[in-house]
Amino acid sequence: MAFQMRPSNTSANTARVLWSSDGIGFSEAGRFTVVPAPSGSGETWYDRVVALPPESANVSQLLVRVVSDFGSPDTSRYLASRLGSSYSPSGTWRFDNVSFSAVPEPGEYAAISGLGLVGFALWRRRRNVREGPARFVPDPGTGQVASPGPSPQE
Repeated sequence: MAFQMRPSNTSANTARVLWSSDGIGFSEAGRFTVVPAPSGSGETWYDRVVALPPESANVSQLLVRVVSDFGSPDTSRYLASRLGSSYSPSGTWRFDNVSFSAVPEPGEYAAISGLGLVGFALWRRRRNVREGPARFVPDPGTGQVASPGPSPQE
């Protein structure tokens, strides 16, 4: 899952991404903290990417939540997205370009690579049958093999 997020100056600076397959029990998939800007506007777009766990794949009713969280695990208060600002429950988050995409598993990469190798082997075999194997001919001046010579079929 990928998205862009823009917090307002007074919104919470930490967000958690939660997922569920039943809408009752939610599990954490990611956590992001905006480092408060020392000056200027806290309204900056941030690119976020969350790797949902494998058990979320092929879930027909996948639910995702983005919720505010405390600034750090050892504190029980929210921190604002901009340094010098105070957290406000009316602070906002804006989202854009939300997308979900499948990431191939390692086994899928191996299958694709194997298919590519088989294709290359078949292409090479077909080329050798058509053109004959390459012959290397020694250079008359140096006696070193420098380049392929004509095939016996020519």
